[in-house]
Amino acid sequence: MPARRLAAALIFAAAVLAARVHAQAPEENPPRTDGEQAEALKPMPDWALVRLAFSGLGTSFDQLSAFGDKIMTNSGALARGAATNWLFSIPIDEGLDPKRPAAIFWLDAESADGSPPLAYALPLADAAKFKAVLAAAYNAEETSGVQKIVIPQGFDKPEKVLFARAEGSFAIVAPDEETLGKLKAWTALGGKLVPADAPAAVASLNLPALRKKLGGEATALDGIFGALMPAAARQLPAVKAQLRAMLGDLERLEFHVSVAPSALNIAAHAHAKPETQLAKWWAKPPAKFESPLVKALPADAFACAAAPLSYLVWLEEQAGAAYEARAEGAGHEKDLAPARDAWRAALAALYGKLQGEALYALRSPEDGKVEGVGAIGSSEPAAARAAFDAYLKALASYAEKAARLEAKLAADAPAPFALEALDGGEAGEKAGGYRLDFADGFAPPEVSVDRMRRYGAWPLQIRFAEVDGGLVLAPGKRGAQALAAAAERVKAQAEAKDAGAPGLGGEAHRFPAGTLLGVLVRPAATYRALLALAAGPERYNLAALTYGLDGEKDPPIHVALGAGDGGASLRVTIPAASGTAIVTLIFNTMSQGISPRELLK
Repeated sequence: MPARRLAAALIFAAAVLAARVHAQAPEENPPRTDGEQAEALKPMPDWALVRLAFSGLGTSFDQLSAFGDKIMTNSGALARGAATNWLFSIPIDEGLDPKRPAAIFWLDAESADGSPPLAYALPLADAAKFKAVLAAAYNAEETSGVQKIVIPQGFDKPEKVLFARAEGSFAIVAPDEETLGKLKAWTALGGKLVPADAPAAVASLNLPALRKKLGGEATALDGIFGALMPAAARQLPAVKAQLRAMLGDLERLEFHVSVAPSALNIAAHAHAKPETQLAKWWAKPPAKFESPLVKALPADAFACAAAPLSYLVWLEEQAGAAYEARAEGAGHEKDLAPARDAWRAALAALYGKLQGEALYALRSPEDGKVEGVGAIGSSEPAAARAAFDAYLKALASYAEKAARLEAKLAADAPAPFALEALDGGEAGEKAGGYRLDFADGFAPPEVSVDRMRRYGAWPLQIRFAEVDGGLVLAPGKRGAQALAAAAERVKAQAEAKDAGAPGLGGEAHRFPAGTLLGVLVRPAATYRALLALAAGPERYNLAALTYGLDGEKDPPIHVALGAGDGGASLRVTIPAASGTAIVTLIFNTMSQGISPRELLK
C-alpha cells in the first residue's frame, strides 16, 4: 500500500444533479437544517420507495424545454416529450393544472417485468375533462368513481393495468385499487407537496425500505453490479453492507435539480444523524477557495481539480490508519512504527509550511500525451520545497520497509524500489525531483506500464519548484518543461497586477465555500485529449472532430463536493453551451465512424 501511495504522490493527480431528493424515514418528517424555510410538508409514505415531485406539472417541463432549445434549436419540445412519455403512463395535457405540484411514486413492490410499479398524484383542474380523456384513449369505464385503464404493451409483455380516481384537488392513479386507497388517504393529509422555494423537481427516498432492499438475497443492485463488474461480483456482499451502514447513518439525503435556459444545476445533499461517524467526518467545512496560485495553471487546460489542504490531510490520515490496521493484523506494526512515525512527522512538517488549496490541471499537447501541473500555496516557498523533499524521502522509506516485510525479504536483499534524485532541469536551481526505480519483480504489470508510457507518465517521476506564492509540481517525463512554463505564468501574472487567472484557473475561485473537492472539465477538449491518448493523435481528424468547440463554446462543467455541519453535498453545473458541445461531439463522432470503445482501451 505505501508503494502505491508513493506512486500516487509522484503522479500527483486529483480527480468529479437542480431535482431535490429528500430522503427520510416514512414515519416522520425530520427538521430541515439546510437553511431553507421550514414548512409543513406531506410525509414520505411507507408504501413507496421513492417519491419524485415537480414544483409545477407543466412549468417544470417547460424549463426543461427551454434548456433543450438552448442546446440545440427546436430540440426542447422533443426533450419535453421524451421526458413526459418516459415518466407518465397516461396523458397529462388535459384536465390538469400545469402550474401546481405533482408527484410520482415508485412503489415498494414488483411489477410483472420485475421493475417497481408507479403511482401518480396529479393536480386536478377539470375532473370531467380528465375522465373523458381516459375514456377516449383507453375505453376506461367508471365504476364507483374509479376508472380501470388497460394499456397494451406489445410483443410478449403483459398488459399494464392502472386504476384512476379524479376528485377534489388531485387525480390519482395506481396499479391496484389497494394502493389507490392508500394514495387517496395520503393526498388528504395536511401539508404541502413541495416547499414554496422548491426547484424544478423534488424527490423523497424511503431510507428504511432501501436498507431492507439492500439486505435481501438478490436485488437490482446485484444484476447491475454483476453486469458492469463481473470480475468483482464477489465483492457485492461487502458493498451492500457498506451501503446499508451508510444509509443507517443518514438522516436525510437530498438531490436538487433546477433548470434554467443557461444551465442545468444538479445537487445532492446528505445529512448524517448526530454522533455518527459520518457526522464527525462532515463536521467542519473548509474555507472558501482563494489560492493565488491559480495563475500557475495553463490557460489551455482541459480539466482542473482543487482541494483544500485540510481535506488532503484528512485523506492522508484515513489512508494511513487503514494501512496501519492491515499491518497490525499481519504482525508488522511494531517493525513499521519507526518509519511510520518519521513519515507522520514529515507530513506534519510539510502541511505546516503550506496554505490554501492544492490545485491540479491537465492539458494535452499536440502529440497526444497529457501534461499535468499542480500548485500549492505557501508564504515560505523555500521552506515548503525542503519540507516536500523530506516528505517524499520519508514516504519512500516507509514504503520500502513495508514492502520488505510483506515480501519477507532478508535485511541484506536489494531494495524493491528506490528514489533517484533529479535536477531542476529547465525549472532552474529552485527546483528538484525524484524518479521511482523498481527492482526486478516489483514493477507494476507490463500492461499498466505500457498504458502509462503511452500517456507520458512512465517512468514514475515528479518535479517540484518554488515560485512566488508557493510550490508548483509536475509529474511525468515533461515535468521540468511544465514547471518552467508554470513559473513563467506566475511571473507574467504578477507583472500584470490587474489581470485575472486565465482559463480554468480563474473558474476555480467560483467554487462555493465548504468545497472539499472541485473539478472543472471542458467536455470537447477532454474528449479530444482522451481520444488522442487512446487511439493516437494521427488516427482520427481530431481538429475536425472538435472544430469550433473552444473558448466560450466549450465552457467547463463544474463539479463541487462539499461538507460542513454534519452534511455533505455534491453540486454539478452544466452550462447549455456545454450541452451543445456534447451533442456536437456525438454527431461528429458518428460521422467519422469513431467507436466510443476507443476510449476504454
